[in-house]
Amino acid sequence: MKLKFLCSIGLGAIWLTASSYFAIGWAREAAYYLPAAYVWWVIIGIALLPGFLMGTMFFSNLLNMRRKEYPTVCTDTTVLICAHNEEHTIAHTIRAIYDQNYHGKIHLVVVDNASTDQTQHEILKMRSCAPPNCLLTYAYCGVLGKANALNFGLRLISTPYFVTVDADTYLEANALQRIINHIVAEKSVCVAGSLFVKNAKASLITRMQNYDYLFSIAAVKRFQGSYRSTLVAQGAFSAYQTCAIRRIGGWHNVIGEDIVLTYQLLKQGFSSTYEPYAVGYTIVPETLDAFYNQRKR
Repeated sequence: MKLKFLCSIGLGAIWLTASSYFAIGWAREAAYYLPAAYVWWVIIGIALLPGFLMGTMFFSNLLNMRRKEYPTVCTDTTVLICAHNEEHTIAHTIRAIYDQNYHGKIHLVVVDNASTDQTQHEILKMRSCAPPNCLLTYAYCGVLGKANALNFGLRLISTPYFVTVDADTYLEANALQRIINHIVAEKSVCVAGSLFVKNAKASLITRMQNYDYLFSIAAVKRFQGSYRSTLVAQGAFSAYQTCAIRRIGGWHNVIGEDIVLTYQLLKQGFSSTYEPYAVGYTIVPETLDAFYNQRKR
C-alpha cells in the first residue's frame, strides 16, 4: 500500500515536471503584459498544482484498479433509513431493500423524522410485503434534524454492523451484500458505498451533478479508500461498525453530520474505506433553486 502511494506521487511529480517545462514559454509570453509573480501564481494555482493532484490520483487508481473479492458473509445486519416528508420515494427505497440478494437476515429500521405528509402511511403499508429474511421496524422521532433521527435509530440497532441509506436512494440488488462483505473482511469501521445519479438525464442541472458524483465519489473516494482514509462515508449509503459509532457518541447535530462522524473515526485511529462495487442511485435536485438550497445546507 505504501509503495503504491509513493509510486503514484512519483508519477504525479513526473507529470508536474513535464507540465512545468511546457508552462515556461507560456509564462514568459504572459510576463510581457502582467507581473511575473502574478503569472506564475495563476499557472501554479489553476494548472500545475491541480494537475499534480489529479495525476497522483489517476496513477494511484490505476495501480489499485484490481478488483478485490471478499468472502460472502451471512451475519445479520441492520439498514437504517431516516425519512422526513418522503412520501413519494420511501416505498421505492424500502422495496429496493426487500429485493436485496443478502445471505443473512435484514433488520430494516425506518425512522420517521417528524413528517407532516403521508410518509408514515407509506412506511407501514410496506410491512405487509416484507420478505421472510427482512423485518421492518417503524420508529418516530419527533425532534427534527438528520442527526437526531440517526441517533434515535442507532439505539434500536442490535447487529454488529449497520448500513445507512437515504430515503431517496435505491440500492442495486447486490449492494448490501458487497458492502457488508467488505467491512467484515477489511475490518473497517466505516465503508462508503458507490453512489450515482438516478435522474441524470432529467435536466442540465442533473447532468452537471452526475459528473460531480462520478468525480467526487467514483474517483476521489477510490483514491482515498485505497489507503484506508476515505474522508467522507456519506450518509446516503455507507456501512458502519455499530460499537465504534456508539463509542464516539453517534452523530453530532451539525450540518454535514456524516463528514464530522467520519473525521471523528479517523481521528480515533480507525480506518475508513470505499467499496466501488456496492452501488446505489440517488435522486438529485432537478432545478437550480432546489440545487442551491441543497448545497447551501
